[in-house]
Amino acid sequence: MRARIWCFLWLALTLGAAEPWRYEARLTAGARDLYIEAWLPAGVDGTFSVDEGCEGFLADVESEAAGRWTPIEQVRDAWYPATDEPLHFRYRFRMDAAAEALHNSTQVSHRAGVLMASPACWILRPWKAAPDIPMRIHCALPKDFHLVTGLVTTLDGETIEDTYDHLDYAPYTAFGNFKVDRFASGGVQVQVATLPGSLKVAPQELRTWCFEAIANLKVAYRSFPTNRLVVMVLPSGGSGVVFGSTTGSGGPALSILLARGATAEDLRQDWVLTHECIHLSHPGLPRTQHWFEEGLATYLEPLLRARRGVITPEEVWNSFLEYLPNGLPKPGDQGLDHTQSWGATYWGGALFCLMADVQIRERTGNRKSLDDALRAIVAAGGNYGARWDIQKTLDIGDGAIGGHLLRDLYERMGPRRGVVDLPGLLKRLGVSKVADKITFDESAALAPIRHALTTK
Repeated sequence: MRARIWCFLWLALTLGAAEPWRYEARLTAGARDLYIEAWLPAGVDGTFSVDEGCEGFLADVESEAAGRWTPIEQVRDAWYPATDEPLHFRYRFRMDAAAEALHNSTQVSHRAGVLMASPACWILRPWKAAPDIPMRIHCALPKDFHLVTGLVTTLDGETIEDTYDHLDYAPYTAFGNFKVDRFASGGVQVQVATLPGSLKVAPQELRTWCFEAIANLKVAYRSFPTNRLVVMVLPSGGSGVVFGSTTGSGGPALSILLARGATAEDLRQDWVLTHECIHLSHPGLPRTQHWFEEGLATYLEPLLRARRGVITPEEVWNSFLEYLPNGLPKPGDQGLDHTQSWGATYWGGALFCLMADVQIRERTGNRKSLDDALRAIVAAGGNYGARWDIQKTLDIGDGAIGGHLLRDLYERMGPRRGVVDLPGLLKRLGVSKVADKITFDESAALAPIRHALTTK
């Protein structure tokens, strides 16, 4: 009887499972074109398209019925196939033309011999669908090319197996002559993709670099916000770690520009990878609150490295004293929500986080900090894959520390131009710079808080 019950349960689960949407994508030599063939079940929404701005790069869109291929009706930026029966269609995506015209790393671009191409740009799909519809996208690539993506893939790395909802904000997806190093670090499955012979640093030195960034985040968050991480390291001019950027949704993927001659010491001193990993630990916010995302990473990164002894407290405060004034409101500014300058975005946001952290610690006698609010946000699902508004984000943080301090501070600095007494705050913390040397006043009212910021 028990076996029969299990049989019925298995049958119910099997019949109830959504049929995967299946795509076969073939990239031609030179990455000029991507030929795609797809099979979808009957009854899907009849309006098909791709990411906005990419529609003009689709060609030869046609469907098959009874062995005959016919063009699919197109009206402006959408295609309208017949969907009352299972759908079999094919098309061509002009990859090289898209890369040249868009040159946008979150959509399609060529960079350092690597083709960055989000599936949202080249997967023609119904405009509306259940978010958890499974999608299987197999990629046939030219010799020595490999697929690297933050989306979930099969073990061989050739097939994306993810869900419909992750395409709209798909993480970095790239095709290139990659060498992929796979390893584990503190429960995180890491992939580091590099181009053979393009960098001076050894694979083990890149591994250590990732180990350190993951360990840095655990200082504040106690665990890394995801169990996997993809880091694409692309060669660049300049020196050291040149630039980094992060995308999430379907999975955490980082793109890092690293100087060809960068050394292990450059990696040891680097702050960029930790900064980018912090972006994985909070939800995506509307563009008006981009300052909170960048400001948090700017503020938290040096504190984490100081708490692990990588840099000194003096180095942290030297940086803060030099750059925090860039975040002060300027004449004519209308609050952080309405000021898109570099200073407001990075250092205005960092100043907000410093003030919040100090106020939380002051009110709780150093028993709680901004870390508690950040952990609560992640625990509630507010990581790289979420899209929240600022009110929800701050309310969850406030719930962890008690009261509504974060919401009040946002009302003072976000929608409107706030008054910030930075010199007064630094004096209360006991921080000053004399003759190019950082000095600490241990008799200052908030000296214990200053000490705690870089130690716990």
